[in-house]
Amino acid sequence: MTIPENGIENVTLLYEKPFVFSRPKSDVEDHPMLIELQTDIDFHPTNVDGVYYCDYTIYLDPWNTSFIFFDENALRTTLSMSDSSLETKLVNLYRKKIFVRDFSNMHPTPQIKVEVELSNS
Repeated sequence: MTIPENGIENVTLLYEKPFVFSRPKSDVEDHPMLIELQTDIDFHPTNVDGVYYCDYTIYLDPWNTSFIFFDENALRTTLSMSDSSLETKLVNLYRKKIFVRDFSNMHPTPQIKVEVELSNS
């Protein structure tokens, strides 16, 4: 499902610092969450300082990845829904890297323009 914060085809947007965003009411269970990566990879810059893009798969691991929720309720709901899912059977490896943080002082999400062809590699 495409979301406005990452609505550009064929790429994943990566933010140096978090931006404020919210999810609209929906029939689908949907909670805002950030994924923080610790990496030395130099990603492609966009038209906005501190925003980059990646046109290939980013592999997550419990040593270099954190999951950050905006409130305790979203975290609790997400974890309870993942308990019965085979796709999230490794969630216990990430338990020490799942946090709730207050982002009320963040800047709004900037307008980003990137046009990239689908990578075949």
